[in-house]
Amino acid sequence: MGASGELLHHLIRQVRRRWLLARGLTVAAVGLAALAVLIVVSVLVAVRFQFQPIVVMVARAIAVTGVFLTGGAILWWCVRRAPTEQRIARFIEEKSGGLNDRLVTAIEVIGGRAVPVPSPVIGERLVADAARACTDIRPDVVVPRRALALRGLVAVLPPLVLALVLGLSEWPLRSGAIKLYAPWLDRVMPSLSILVQPGDVTVPRGLDQMITASLQGFDAETATVFFKPASQTSWREAAMERTPDGHFRFLFFNLQETVQYYVSARSIRSASFTIHVRDLPLVSRLTLVYTYPGYTRLPSKTVEDGGDIVGLRGTVVTVIAHLTGSAQSARIRLGDGQVIPMTPSGTDRFSGQITIQKNSSYRIELTPTTGESYPGSSEYSITALEDDPPLVVLEKPGRDLKVTNLQEVFTEARAEDDTGIGKLELYYSVNGGPEQRVTLYQAAGEAPRTITGSHTFFLEEFQLQPGDVISYYARAEDNNRATGPGVATTDIYFLEVRPFDRRFRQAQQMPGMQGGEQDAGAFSQRQKEIIAATWRVVREKDRWSPAEFAENMNAIELAQTKLRSDVQTLIERIRRRLGDALDEQPDFKTLVENLEAATAAMAPAAEQLRARKAREALPHEQKAYQHLLRAEAVFREIQVAFGNAGDGGESRAQDLADLFELELDKMKNQYETVQRDRGERRN
Repeated sequence: MGASGELLHHLIRQVRRRWLLARGLTVAAVGLAALAVLIVVSVLVAVRFQFQPIVVMVARAIAVTGVFLTGGAILWWCVRRAPTEQRIARFIEEKSGGLNDRLVTAIEVIGGRAVPVPSPVIGERLVADAARACTDIRPDVVVPRRALALRGLVAVLPPLVLALVLGLSEWPLRSGAIKLYAPWLDRVMPSLSILVQPGDVTVPRGLDQMITASLQGFDAETATVFFKPASQTSWREAAMERTPDGHFRFLFFNLQETVQYYVSARSIRSASFTIHVRDLPLVSRLTLVYTYPGYTRLPSKTVEDGGDIVGLRGTVVTVIAHLTGSAQSARIRLGDGQVIPMTPSGTDRFSGQITIQKNSSYRIELTPTTGESYPGSSEYSITALEDDPPLVVLEKPGRDLKVTNLQEVFTEARAEDDTGIGKLELYYSVNGGPEQRVTLYQAAGEAPRTITGSHTFFLEEFQLQPGDVISYYARAEDNNRATGPGVATTDIYFLEVRPFDRRFRQAQQMPGMQGGEQDAGAFSQRQKEIIAATWRVVREKDRWSPAEFAENMNAIELAQTKLRSDVQTLIERIRRRLGDALDEQPDFKTLVENLEAATAAMAPAAEQLRARKAREALPHEQKAYQHLLRAEAVFREIQVAFGNAGDGGESRAQDLADLFELELDKMKNQYETVQRDRGERRN
């Protein structure tokens, strides 16, 4: 055969390998497509029959058989159906053209299958001629790479499509495939199912029955209950009501016959259940006797033909069930599963007690003389009402006051509550110091529903000076001993110490001084508003959502930071105006020192507000307020001093007023712009 024969055999082997690969990819594409369809169909069948053991076993057996058949078909085509050299040679000649049977003849001569040639020399020449003709033939031309790539793509397409379908279809395909073919993953991955309560149940004829459905591992906007009464052959369907907690419910009203039912949502179906209807005793009516907590001093109340329970926490409700027949025992089952035994009064009347602690539900379960327990009544709601906190107001003086350090200030607080006042207190703080408490009333026995308490501030005892401030508020607790007292507080009020009337009026009556005095007090007024806003946050925090609380704290912190910046700007302006002469003017120096002390107290106040610590910010805010009031008092002293100095003093006083007025008007406009922008953002 020689070198020419070896060359031809090498070409035949290369082409045969590529031919087998192409044919194997084709068989694999067909087999994998059939296997993908088989998997999808088997999963749908298993879901339809709710993964019954026999269905699961058959589906897995079919899938395993399909895998083996696909693999066997590929091997059979590659091994048993491997083409002969003559067939490959004919295939090459068909794809190449121009060989005129040279390659086929040469392969037959080499294999001894051709008609005997006249001599071996002629045979060798035939083989050599065929080898020369096949020199330019390449295997990738006979079986192109493009054709192999296309067949490979077709072969991998069925698994890719199957994976895509399983990945995008949450139910029933993906979860069904996991449950059917990879149950070990079903234990670690969330299972998609519908939990139906009460499931199979036996109820008396004529009773209503509520069913609830909880979606496990998925969510759906709607759910449908399918049911079939015993007297009918076709299934009926009805939309279920979605509850606020995301579950679904449906009420079978006045059941007269046995009903089969199941729930479906997003193609996921629950197991089938049966409501068995029997001629059994049931609760014909309920009598509810309310016994309110002792601290309320409310009389007991009886409700005939009751059902739903509504009352204050701690209220004891005696439930008396009147039956249509005899029962061995009865019990109350609460919504959380707790069971309360009922005491019989004869064979057709039972009573039990429910203490209202939280929102829940209840129903009466009966046990007949023979047989198992069953629901004897519909399910009723239990609504626990909160005891509202008391109402407390500061009636006198009921507003902020400007006082002297020798005055006596009478305060009066009044508190009201429907269950009684347990405590009434007055809290006050001097210059932002520690809070002091004054007990105006403490209940020793029976708590009154309305109480008034008073306290007099003897300001001389506090050794105050102009610019000092006392903040105060009232706090009341009700007499709720069941769940803890309700607490309420008033707004915060201020006693601002001013100079004695003569100096105060003299400053006010100075020509051109009213505008400056008013502007000098703008800082303290803004700081007081900040304190009042912070106090409201402390008092009403529980009523707000986290987002509302954060927004309010941000607004107060912004106001405090802006006020601090405004005061610092005024300090710098005074220092520039007076220069080195500031140290030679004690009043102006004291004024600047108080303004600087105010800014020093504002810094930690802003930090606490930024950290959402409203109560911790209050002492710093009040310190700043005190120093601003002292600066205001010093400002009045300077006004009076300049006014008493004659025409030149009046001119200097007017310069001082202009200094405050110019700076504060500018700051006021900036502050109003910030407030307006914040209001527009809220709108």
